[in-house]
Amino acid sequence: MDLNQDTALKEKLTTSATVAALLALTLFLFGPVQIYLPNSGLFPYMFGKVLWKFLPAALIALIGIFAVIALLPNTFKLHRTVVALVVGVAALLWLQGNVILWNYGVLDGRDIQWSALRLRGVIDGLIWLVVIAGVLIKRDLVYNLAKKICFFLIIIQLLYSVLLIFQYPGALKTKHFTMLDDSEQFNFSKKKNVIVMIVDGFQSDLFQQTANREEFKNVFDGFTYYRNSLAGFPLTRASVPYILTGKQYDNTIPFNEFVETVYFTDSSLPFILKQRGFWVDILMDCGRCFIKDKSLISNLKEDTVPLTNGQAGYLFDLTLFKYLPHFAKQKVFNNQRWRFARYLKTGSNPKLDMMSRLTNPVTGKLFAKEALLELFDVKFLAAMMAEKKVQREMPGFKFFHLKGVHAPFRMDENLNYKEMTVTRPNWETLARGAVSLLDVFIKQLKELGIYDDTMIVFVGDHGHSLGQFGMGLLPGREEEAQQEGPVPRGIMGSGIPMILVKRFGETGPMKISDSPVSLADVPNTVLTELGISGEFTGTAMFQVDPADTRSRWFNYFVWDQGSAVGKFFPPMTRYEVNGHSWLPGSWQKVDK
Repeated sequence: MDLNQDTALKEKLTTSATVAALLALTLFLFGPVQIYLPNSGLFPYMFGKVLWKFLPAALIALIGIFAVIALLPNTFKLHRTVVALVVGVAALLWLQGNVILWNYGVLDGRDIQWSALRLRGVIDGLIWLVVIAGVLIKRDLVYNLAKKICFFLIIIQLLYSVLLIFQYPGALKTKHFTMLDDSEQFNFSKKKNVIVMIVDGFQSDLFQQTANREEFKNVFDGFTYYRNSLAGFPLTRASVPYILTGKQYDNTIPFNEFVETVYFTDSSLPFILKQRGFWVDILMDCGRCFIKDKSLISNLKEDTVPLTNGQAGYLFDLTLFKYLPHFAKQKVFNNQRWRFARYLKTGSNPKLDMMSRLTNPVTGKLFAKEALLELFDVKFLAAMMAEKKVQREMPGFKFFHLKGVHAPFRMDENLNYKEMTVTRPNWETLARGAVSLLDVFIKQLKELGIYDDTMIVFVGDHGHSLGQFGMGLLPGREEEAQQEGPVPRGIMGSGIPMILVKRFGETGPMKISDSPVSLADVPNTVLTELGISGEFTGTAMFQVDPADTRSRWFNYFVWDQGSAVGKFFPPMTRYEVNGHSWLPGSWQKVDK
């Protein structure tokens, strides 16, 4: 081999390595890292685990891409053409992920209206088409500049990653978690049980419409349906401490600071019950809406959270969603199922295999494996059927959370997996499934023989959070309910949650009460029923006079893309409700 050939080979290998490094590091290292660092509070695993999982993937990808490019022959300038193409694609990925940043809202289960965003696809498509065509036409120029372009983009991404580390130093802290242990979630007390369950997003008028159906007439034995209800917020994260303490966050201090103090106040349900000798199970992982403290919660364990293959797949999905053009994002999003998170599962699952051998009580057939994999609520119910027992000597309090009727709409009335668009008829289908699930849950408690000695509170944490389905008309007062009021009906709908309460020993057909109540009344209602006295926030619901107009407050806001990592919530609009919450005339905006 002469000197010129040796030089050409070295040039080919170094160029191939540099180009491969840019593409591999962008997708498999810089992308995941730059998503994790500013959002570390939303991920339970540590930064080191991200590096440990993605560094090997980046190296493997680098070697693979390098091998393919380096082995390409120079015939018809194939090597140069592929190098130019890879440089162009890698540069476009960086541009798409850092400059062309379309807002797709909060990826919290809501569907993305792809058809309304076609213009983004046109813009992205034109940019990609022009750049790719340009690098192919000017392939020799791009090839000659390839190493410089790649080094520049690698250094830019490296510096930005370092900047994020300095900007978010908390992301590097060890996350030795105090975790919620759900291994005994269906172990109930022999003496007395209190269950508070959130059925996410279950709006009051939707519940009444569903419960009026013939097949559900006898489901809620001993319950009172408090129809004239009010939430505190249109969002779960803010609603959880409101339900458990009766205290309403007002956005004047960072939400984390509020949470750190509110659970130790004189109206905190878990705090008071724990002091009174209850075993307190909190069975909802909602990130920063709890304080995981042994004086509040019994089912705690100390551990670190591994970064599973499925979680790594989801982080890679988010990377692709950020870096790919609009028309490819929809494929990655995959109707909320995500592309890689769905298939990168971690080994076999004996528990899932066992549950798939159980009979779905609604259909009389075996639970569909797809439903158990994709639907938290169905998996929850099957686990209860398999694991329920009564062994605890201490009185018990359990706080559960179901996905309920929250978007995305994926569960039909038979508790099977079904992808549905976010429409009113599908909302009603999902509601029938949610009530069917509650029916089975109640029957499981009766099978255990503890139903009479159990107090149950089923609540929606809010109505439909986007309010796009409005709200129904109050029976007997339809004309008044149809009148225009000062508050949009969508906002009103998001503020009227389902509230159902069964007191100890209560039996008989479900009663309907129009007593003006709110989610802030849950702690007082439970504590009063238990005979625990004190100066609690709110009022016991069964002590509220139906004729009372009673002032209640709802804080409305729109959750945006940056809210998940902010210290405060978006600006809130406060509404005062005097009278029935279903009537427009009862609502007034409060000027702060």
